[in-house]
Amino acid sequence: MIETLVLIEHDRRCVKRSSLHGITLARQLGGDYALLVLGEGLDEIAASLVSYGASAVIVADDPALAEPLADRYATVIAEAARKHDSRTVLGTSSTFSKDVLPRAAALLDAPMVTDVLAIEKENGSTSYRRPVNAGSMVATVKLEGDRCILTARATAFEEPAADAPACPIERFELDAALLPNGMEFITREERKIGRAHV
Repeated sequence: MIETLVLIEHDRRCVKRSSLHGITLARQLGGDYALLVLGEGLDEIAASLVSYGASAVIVADDPALAEPLADRYATVIAEAARKHDSRTVLGTSSTFSKDVLPRAAALLDAPMVTDVLAIEKENGSTSYRRPVNAGSMVATVKLEGDRCILTARATAFEEPAADAPACPIERFELDAALLPNGMEFITREERKIGRAHV
């Protein structure tokens, strides 16, 4: 059993640093946690993740996952959660996680809380603090069920240090023929972000 699966984002070359902040939330929740990375050609990315104190880096590496198609990724995430009997699946708040994780929550029939700012533990139960009303207020939420799906605000949790002993890398075996085919990748467009100088 792995208590928490932390979904790690990457750009096919390196890990997106903001996704590492979810590890800090996993540590606060307690218990074992593993890092889950999906895509194709992930050897270097997986190797860069072994020193964050996880029990394992779980790698779903297949040509069918080369592009982050939400229906396929959600299916693999849900299967990984079932296989490892994970109580929590979490990622940091981003367009990627907000596209993929609600689908995984539906497949797992699990409740979801987005944009977690902090957790509170009392009498053996955990509640989550999250912004509401465009951030003008903060709500405290409790979830019921065997599993839950979370996204964490990266700015609310520190980036963890990569100073732990190396953990194993586990390959997640999947049958690409059984993955959904309801979406087709057409093209990728990335917006260049820059500041205008006056």
